[in-house]
Formats: sequence, structure tokens, C-alpha cells
Amino acid sequence: MSLCVVVLDDVEDEALMLADMIRNAYDEEGLVVHALGSIGELECYLSTNDSPDVLFIDIVLGTGNGIDLVGQLSLGTRTQVVYVSGLDDFYTRVYDTPHASYVRKPLRSEDVRLALSQALERRRRMCAPPLVLHHDHVADVIRSEEISYIESNLRNVIVHTDAGAHRAYGKLSDVLNQLPPSFVRCHQSYAINLDRVSRLGAETVTLSTGETVPVSRRWRASVREALFDRIREGR
Repeated sequence: MSLCVVVLDDVEDEALMLADMIRNAYDEEGLVVHALGSIGELECYLSTNDSPDVLFIDIVLGTGNGIDLVGQLSLGTRTQVVYVSGLDDFYTRVYDTPHASYVRKPLRSEDVRLALSQALERRRRMCAPPLVLHHDHVADVIRSEEISYIESNLRNVIVHTDAGAHRAYGKLSDVLNQLPPSFVRCHQSYAINLDRVSRLGAETVTLSTGETVPVSRRWRASVREALFDRIREGR
């Protein structure tokens, strides 16, 4: 797929080095990386181009501040922001704006690769179509990141989310076909969101909500493999 990444750093050598690291970290074709050196260059770029898929932005930009700049720009949810800094002063301030990751200077290839992976995963989740459940002449629209787990009870599926449970007529397999790969079956009657797993046991999975979901012997190995693959990928 095509991917546009913009790097903003007012130190030219560091901008070019980061751009090269990003190119080396991306294994597919279609990558375009623009290395920019000032806030003015970024504003000029955005005035004549679509917002990038990923923006790696240094926090200290001369007299400017990358966090404040991101808050002022109209990037939309399509652009994933990765903050870059050699200072420890901004670890909490970055949460003033939505972002996908944070890279500490001096730059390391493995950190850049992880940050890019996290940004692309966050972008994929945000761009993924929501799950739509039809019941009682209404339609519940549910974002995948809001779902902890799904269960099947007779001919109904129950989707457990941060806001509560949604019940609809249907099959567990049909619901899973509408969700991203982070959702896997762990039991004949249950599927989990791997991003919500906090503990994997022999017979149960504990989720970040504190809820436990059964894991059957049939699905145990595949759940374990999928979970650790996801951890290794930095998702």
C-alpha cells in the first residue's frame, strides 16, 4: 500500500537520519518520506498536499513547540503523530494531544521501527469500519477498539464493550469476519480482543477490564501464538 510519512526536525542531519530509518523500517513498496526543517515548511506542505499518514515531529523546534503545533493543526484522525525528543520534560505533556508513539533521542532503529508499527496499527484501527449489530429494528454501531470480548449464546451474539453489552441475533463467526485480526476465537462460544489481554492462563484469559473469559484446549495454542505475535510486532 502507499504510505506518506512526514518528518519535521529543525536539525537537518537528524531529520535526514530519521527519514532513512523510517525507509529501512518499512518492508512494503509505496513509501514516500518527506524530511522538513521548520514549522513554516510543514505549513506550506499541508497547504498543497493531503495530510500525511504519519507525522514524526520533534517537540523542540527552535522557539516553537511540536506539541502545541499538533494541537493547532487540523490533521484529522487520518494522520498518526509520533513525537520525537531528546529531553525528558515532555513525557506527560504529549498526552495533551492524540498520538501513536514517542521516540527518545538519540535515535535507534529498533525504536523507530516500533513507533512506525504502532502508528500504522493505530491508523488501521481508526480507519477500520465499525461493527454494526442489527436488533429490534435498530442498529448498534460499535468501534472495534471499544470491544473487550464477544460471546455466543444459542442463536445470539453478545458483544461486551466499554459502554456495556450489545445483543443481536447471529453467529460468532459472522461477527469475527467483520472485525480486525486482533480478535481471535478462544473457545467455541467466545472470542477476545488481544489488545485487551492482561493475563493468559491455562484455562482462562484475564482482560484489562478484570473480566475472565474461558480458553478451551482446542484454541489454547492458537491464542497464545496470536498474542505473542502481536506483542512482538509492538501492537
